[in-house]
Amino acid sequence: TGQDQTHAITRQLQLFVPGVRVWLDADYLDDLASLEQCIARSATFLIFLSRGYFRSVNCRRELAAALVEKRPVIAMREEDSGKGGASAAALREECDHFCGA
Repeated sequence: TGQDQTHAITRQLQLFVPGVRVWLDADYLDDLASLEQCIARSATFLIFLSRGYFRSVNCRRELAAALVEKRPVIAMREEDSGKGGASAAALREECDHFCGA
């Protein structure tokens, strides 16, 4: 799911960018109904693409909210299939299938 990687990225950001505030849905989202409001309060949206990302309704909701709110989106992709990664082509296919592109 990429949660181990996103936690590692969060720790690195906090280490190298003193004072940075990072909101990680897996840690701070108590009510799925408020997901879009949480994204609206963000300055930047970092998407961590791993196998199955676009299969998740809530991941798609987050991304859609970031786009609607015109938040800058930074995309990172896990390439190592042993860590849940996928090729860019596989992720594109997944996106096309689940996002209706």
